[in-house]
Amino acid sequence: MLPGDLSRFVARHFGARGRAWLERVPALVDRAAAGWGLEIEGALGGGLLSCVLAAHTRDGEPVVLKIAGPWVAADREAAALEHWGGGPAPRLLGFDEDRSALLLERIWPGGTALDEPCHRVARLITALHAVPPTRSQIASLPSLAEVVEERLAAAGAEAAARSAAESAALTARLQWARAAARELLSGFAGAPVLLHGDLEQRNVLRCQRRVLAAIDPMPCIGDPAYDAAYWAAEGRETGGIEQRCHSLAGHMRLDPAWVRRWASIITLAPEWPRRPICHPIGTL
Repeated sequence: MLPGDLSRFVARHFGARGRAWLERVPALVDRAAAGWGLEIEGALGGGLLSCVLAAHTRDGEPVVLKIAGPWVAADREAAALEHWGGGPAPRLLGFDEDRSALLLERIWPGGTALDEPCHRVARLITALHAVPPTRSQIASLPSLAEVVEERLAAAGAEAAARSAAESAALTARLQWARAAARELLSGFAGAPVLLHGDLEQRNVLRCQRRVLAAIDPMPCIGDPAYDAAYWAAEGRETGGIEQRCHSLAGHMRLDPAWVRRWASIITLAPEWPRRPICHPIGTL
């Protein structure tokens, strides 16, 4: 039920709290399965912050049961999925807030969308941003400014936990990223959108019905260029980060320089390292 990589990651990053949650997961799964009438098939790989299981209903419908870890804002994910209504993301079939359990449509055929052309990704991101957030969502979800600061702070804390030398080496880049982010946030004059917030490669799946579907959002409210930049920093389409920024910006009618600037903040470097080093939990 629990993939080894999930167990190792949670125990390493969240210590005693993580191990206590891992011990509770089987009971949480049993209760959620009983409540929704599910037959559990097995674990789905890829997740490191939640337990994600393939299942089917009594009627044979294939679904996904996700037991979110206590470090994941499951209510925010549920709100975002409900907002998207099964368009660019899986349909939310059920949400048990007490157990942080989400019942989701299973994306078919699934599988990470490797080397996906930018025009398809741009279409997906545009669909995610198409419906404006409600006043309630704007009030309840974090702002992009809050999310960026949380991720930069987490990156710094993890570097400090590993070694003083690594922390010192990262300090200047974190300071630069904070200053660059403040400049972009203060200069953004467009309409804020509901952002996916974690649009890395593993969170975009191939979908028979939609072509692409976005999963595992960490939603926040802000500049649409951020989602584009996150994919550009993580994607693998030929041409590198700068070309992906230009291509996505063109398809989404965004300023390419603006997207490039966000990508440089996400990677903590203006010179486009091969892989992003600022992840949602600060893993470098």
